[in-house]
Amino acid sequence: MTNKIVIGVALAGCLFFSGISPSLGAADSKLPARLPSGVLTALSDEEADFCDPRSHTLEKEYGGKLFDCHQTFRASLSSRELVLTTSGQIGFLVSINLYGYCGSGGCRIDLYLKQEDGTFIEVYERQGGLGEFRVLKTSTHNHYDIEYTGTASGEKLKERLRLRWNNVSTDYTETVESER
Repeated sequence: MTNKIVIGVALAGCLFFSGISPSLGAADSKLPARLPSGVLTALSDEEADFCDPRSHTLEKEYGGKLFDCHQTFRASLSSRELVLTTSGQIGFLVSINLYGYCGSGGCRIDLYLKQEDGTFIEVYERQGGLGEFRVLKTSTHNHYDIEYTGTASGEKLKERLRLRWNNVSTDYTETVESER
């Protein structure tokens, strides 16, 4: 098995992240040139909130000045493509690196899973550092388990979080795996 180190820099916000993910199946973990339109559609509510002229984010960060808020929002997205299921279904881990989405606890991180019809659904969300998300060889209900050893409130987590697929809620659920 090979490991790839994935490094990205957000264009807006200039936040740095890295992660190591094993190659699983046909699709490798990689930085896409552009997010698929289905992921951008899944993020459309957040983009609309950011671009709302009455938004606290716009007033505080940009002083109400005119700018292309849609371009700014999309340029702020950092992402990684991951194989999430044993059948090769892909997903995208997305970090929104903008004022209003980042704070002392880190930035917002969402995980989207591609559906058979080409749409994407959000299956995990947390506030924190993109840190290290690693897809594991183990699986729960045919969805690979994911390990997160990132940060919370700017500090390295003392425990590893294992994300396991929950068939009832159809998303990933965090469990504390072990102390470091």
